[in-house]
Amino acid sequence: MNQDIGVDSALKRKEKHLKLLKHLEFRREKKSKRRPHRKTHGKISFSELTVQIGKRWRRLGTNEISYHHELAEMDMCNYRKAMDEYKMKKASAKGTELDEHVHMKLSRPNSTTCVQLNTWQR
Repeated sequence: MNQDIGVDSALKRKEKHLKLLKHLEFRREKKSKRRPHRKTHGKISFSELTVQIGKRWRRLGTNEISYHHELAEMDMCNYRKAMDEYKMKKASAKGTELDEHVHMKLSRPNSTTCVQLNTWQR
């Protein structure tokens, strides 16, 4: 009887092993296949686009560059506020409490960045 149990468990292990091998083979085949070529619009290639963007950035003056950096900082400030609100809502919906240091970080205003950036609004 003990031999039957040993044989059954050996067969189950072998079946699991074979399933794993099939899965790994499937994953290997899936990775080795190349994706089909996608048609481009033919107007400009991606590499040429990056070259053109780089040239335009180099031609900008310091005022324009600083303006765009300020806009990026404003967007980052808005993003962080939205993420903080999302995290607070998510934690309250789950009914869990945030760690104390996380709660303090989320609840304190980032006044140095956000207040300075509000002067740029046009």
